[in-house]
Amino acid sequence: MQGDIAWIELDRHPVIYLPGETLRAGCHIDKHSVSEVIAVEMSVLWFTEGKGSEDMAVHHFNRFSAIKPTSTDEPDCHIKTTLPNSPLSYEGKILRLRWCVRARLFGHDGSEQVVQQRLWLMSNRK
Repeated sequence: MQGDIAWIELDRHPVIYLPGETLRAGCHIDKHSVSEVIAVEMSVLWFTEGKGSEDMAVHHFNRFSAIKPTSTDEPDCHIKTTLPNSPLSYEGKILRLRWCVRARLFGHDGSEQVVQQRLWLMSNRK
C-alpha cells in the first residue's frame, strides 16, 4: 500500500460530542486500493501529549477482515459506540488530552497504514 489510501468520516460536523452520546464513524478505502487491504482495525481512543509520560487508552475496538468494495457513498468499515463520561478533551499549555477515531489498515504485502480523525469530547457544545 502506498500513499494515503483511506480516510475516516465521522457522523457530524463540527466533531464535538457530549459524554453518553453515540459516535458513528466509517473508514473509506480508495476503490483502486481496496483489493490490497486484508484487514482494518478501527478504534476510538484518547491519548495525552505534552510534558511527562504520554498515556493512551482504547475505548472501542473492532477488527474487520475480508474487506469488500462498497459504493462510493458507504464506508468500507464502520463502527458505533457510546462515548464515556470521561476523560474530557483538554488543550493546556503543558498537557493535551485528545480523542480520535483511528483506522489501521493491513496490506497483503505486510505493509500497514494508520489514519485518524480527531474529535472533541466536551461537557457542553461551545
